[in-house]
Amino acid sequence: MISVDEARSIILQSAAVLSLVKHASAEAAGFVLAEDIVSTEAIPPFDNSAMDGYAVRSEDVQNASHDQPVILKVIDEVQAGTTSHHTVGSNEAVQIMTGAPLPPGADAVVMVEHTEKLDSGSVKVFLSVAKHEHCRFAGDDIQKGQLVFEKGRRLKSYDTGVLASIGRKEVMVWRKPRVAIVSTGNELIGVDEPLTSGKIRSSNNVALQSLLLHHGVIPFDLGIARDTPEDTERQLTRAIEYDVILTSGGVSMGEYDFVRETFQRLGIEIKFWKVRQKPGKPLVFGTKGSQLFFGLPGNPVSSIVCFELYVVPALYKMMGLNYSPLIIHARCKHGINKKPGLRHFLRAKISKSEKGFEVELTGNQSSGVLSSLSYADGLIDLAESRDNVNEGETVEVVVLDKEKLLKLMSLSTD
Repeated sequence: MISVDEARSIILQSAAVLSLVKHASAEAAGFVLAEDIVSTEAIPPFDNSAMDGYAVRSEDVQNASHDQPVILKVIDEVQAGTTSHHTVGSNEAVQIMTGAPLPPGADAVVMVEHTEKLDSGSVKVFLSVAKHEHCRFAGDDIQKGQLVFEKGRRLKSYDTGVLASIGRKEVMVWRKPRVAIVSTGNELIGVDEPLTSGKIRSSNNVALQSLLLHHGVIPFDLGIARDTPEDTERQLTRAIEYDVILTSGGVSMGEYDFVRETFQRLGIEIKFWKVRQKPGKPLVFGTKGSQLFFGLPGNPVSSIVCFELYVVPALYKMMGLNYSPLIIHARCKHGINKKPGLRHFLRAKISKSEKGFEVELTGNQSSGVLSSLSYADGLIDLAESRDNVNEGETVEVVVLDKEKLLKLMSLSTD
């Protein structure tokens, strides 16, 4: 057996950034940029109005009020998408819509709410405005030649709008991994099938698909392999075309555990088998060329914990990202029994008091009790050498629910 840190190191050394692809900017959210994005134009490209109203010379309306309105001659109207060729002179105005270019001579905009249009072709102005008030100027958002996004940025949905605004229809990104999921076990049935004696519904594939989607990765569920060498090999052979293959179950030392030996028959180099941790000790990891193969344990909690600890960092590296788990220190609200020898990852709920973060176990820590993981906000990480934890001792916690943590931090500052 190897340590958790050794296992993670081997996996990250084996994972390589995937190939570059040109991708439509409108659908690029979640991808990682493989190029610097430099704008070839200013945004906005021209000075324009931030409001519906009247473009004026601010000096002409500096004394305007409801009691003493200023009357200006309206010489033109300019809508968004059009341009006025009139120059605003003394005591003149141009009616203007939001986003329309400012006409020459104007240096401010009076909001339409503070005006009254007269039949004579003039307008009453009831409020003074400062120079440049309600105006947006060329390059206020982005300057021509500006570095907008750096290589290595994971694009957000907002970013796609920025890319559109500077005329970038396509961007170079690193390809996302295609991940195959194969569940193994004679006992497994589909989620919509009725339970019969000795059967359980397959949950690992559903949870793994959801986790992959959460991290912006493309999942492909290839179904269930029965506990025979032939069916295990058949299903894994189907998975060979994918970048990452996740199996769950069949990796221990039972008479019907065939995943590890099937990996070897398919030419997959086994890098390690078994990690000094609980849950998730019977983890298999192998490679074939640039492909990564994870033989996850069959117990639901073990499978998901191994996914979080090992698969996620590898996937992020393949997408061109660095990944570090969010770790906090918290006071343990009760004692925990532990023997030295294995690194423990215990499901726990995080709370906050005037003393700082606190943590307590969610209950039954059996690797088959999946609901206790649903109720958990994090994993208490206890080193191999550590023994019992006393009430009030500080422990490290790998945060699983970042939204919950942010909420706790927000409540503490209210």
